[in-house]
Amino acid sequence: MTAPASQLFSDSCIEKPDRILAKCHQLVAWPQKLTRCFATTDEAAQATNELGPSEFLITVQDAGDTKLSFYHRHFDDPNVPVLDEELEGWCQILEIEGELDQAKSMRSAALLVAHDGNINPLLASVPADYEQCAILASSGLTLFARNNAGNFERALQFAGSLFSTDDSRLAAYLGTLHGDLGGHANRVTDELPPQGKFMTLWHSNAKRDARLAAKAAIETQRPQIHRDFPEASTDRQTVNGRKEFQIDAGHGKVQRCYLSPEGYVRPITNRSILLIHTGQSNAGVHPAGGPIPGIIKTRHHILTPNDGNGSRGLMGAVPDEDITDLVPLDEFARLPLQSVVGVAASSYLSQIPDGQDWPQFIVRSEAIGGQAFIGNTQTSRRPGLHKNELNEPAQCFKNLVSTTAKLVEIAAQQGAPTDVIYIALTHQESDRATTRRDYADMANAFFADLEDGVAHLETPVVWLLDQSPGTYRDSNWQVRLALQDLADEFENVHLVQPRHPYPLFDQTHWSNRAKALYGEYLGRAIWKLEQGQPFCSPKLVSAKLTGREIVIRFDNTSPLTLDSDHFPAPPDNYGFQIIGPRHPLAIQQVQVTSDTEVTITLTHDPGDYMQGAIAVRYAMKDLPKEDRVDGWAAGLGCLREEEGFASHCFEGVTHYTWIPAFEVTGL
Repeated sequence: MTAPASQLFSDSCIEKPDRILAKCHQLVAWPQKLTRCFATTDEAAQATNELGPSEFLITVQDAGDTKLSFYHRHFDDPNVPVLDEELEGWCQILEIEGELDQAKSMRSAALLVAHDGNINPLLASVPADYEQCAILASSGLTLFARNNAGNFERALQFAGSLFSTDDSRLAAYLGTLHGDLGGHANRVTDELPPQGKFMTLWHSNAKRDARLAAKAAIETQRPQIHRDFPEASTDRQTVNGRKEFQIDAGHGKVQRCYLSPEGYVRPITNRSILLIHTGQSNAGVHPAGGPIPGIIKTRHHILTPNDGNGSRGLMGAVPDEDITDLVPLDEFARLPLQSVVGVAASSYLSQIPDGQDWPQFIVRSEAIGGQAFIGNTQTSRRPGLHKNELNEPAQCFKNLVSTTAKLVEIAAQQGAPTDVIYIALTHQESDRATTRRDYADMANAFFADLEDGVAHLETPVVWLLDQSPGTYRDSNWQVRLALQDLADEFENVHLVQPRHPYPLFDQTHWSNRAKALYGEYLGRAIWKLEQGQPFCSPKLVSAKLTGREIVIRFDNTSPLTLDSDHFPAPPDNYGFQIIGPRHPLAIQQVQVTSDTEVTITLTHDPGDYMQGAIAVRYAMKDLPKEDRVDGWAAGLGCLREEEGFASHCFEGVTHYTWIPAFEVTGL
């Protein structure tokens, strides 16, 4: 194929596609069917067995001196043009009919860029012997094909923000279409711009069908309005004008409920449990790839405030509506989110034995993205999670206190007083440069001020912590170790689980799947804690160096095991590191040597060198670019307990208790 003579194709050529092409080739290893970028049409044709029947590929094709790919400027690389510069070349559209291996044809199409939205001059400039062309505009990509009269007609429309330079809009759009990705798709990897990974184009009908299916799934999760007894209800009675009945409340269990004046099914219960999520963006604020419909299976017993903010909360804004009532949880009320506390409530309720009445769970997030405990008054976007630098309460903290108090008061007024206030804290990233002791002190002050603010409610407060896994590149943060210090110091503080066994959506945020999985674990942990059964992360009890061996003991409740299959690329030495000695000292072997002990065998006896004490770190390694794994944080460790329990959300998935990051010094 030779390049057309049209001036449109002679001014702009992309000379260096190799760097981004190399990154695109990495996508082949992903478990999900995402965009593939191919250097030849032969490579693209060979990939048809892995494609869905309505997927399309964009390939890179040599055409004389012209090379084509979709590029987005990386700010440190001036050789990659920005989107609004001239970009033309060849667009290869692989059409698939019927079965996955039936490729109809590989057809060429001219690729044009509409800078001002006027596509007519572009269509007119396409040589007459080209049957197709593709026009890239701010609204997306449109494929045109000639009709019998030789005129171009719109054949396929790929609308949306596929080529948006706004990462948030792009993530929300793709998350809606690909809600089942499970978060393994990391949008930002090394030098590849976020948009460069997402070039999968859907046939217009397939995309429409996907949207309809997603909408239908979401609607089934929303609280239904009833004008009379629900069809599935039994033992119907009208008591003092209120319709009461039995109904499947979830997990195949029957509970007694009633119909609210608004027409919602509400539980008949005499007690409530309040579960609030606070912290930064991972605490119920970040959208993380859209919803996973159907994972909350006990919706009649999960309620949220009626101020219109759903489970997501105010996100640090000043309230503009009062909370006057509780309404059934609508997971998709505003922006599709995966609520950790909503899943946790459902998981807790599923633990209750048959025949017992259920409490109602009230869930809410009062968090704000990107906030340290102490904010900065000079930066409007950094108001702080707890206080500002003038020692004034931050708005997010004031919301946390007032929302907690209001919800407890309303539940009591409605005859279902709150037994306990659980507050899940998901934080650390924004304070990662803080020392271990300082972070513990700030967290302690945060806890104390909240407990003082709700003391008049006379309801116990329990804190549930999760340890940050770091980012995709760094995790050697002393603040991560402060959580165990807090749990050791206070009886009402528990380190529930580290976050490193759960996949990321991008550099720092949990994926939607990860939040659902952790939510399940959190709900189970709450239930076990209430039964007096320990269900938190095991902690280190002792570490002893003898010769070349370091024996580390834990207080785990089931036997330890080293799991090298959970992560796509297990860390070196299962996540253990030796630090401290001047002379090079390496790990030769890591083994589980008893139900509660791990033995690290060193290459040399540290005592032979007499150069000071050594230390052991676990799940705290910073990673160079070549060792980073898409969709996972840097702070990975493979040590967990053997016993687990099955997920209700994801078939074939087993939950385990993992050892959090730790550091042992002075060996």
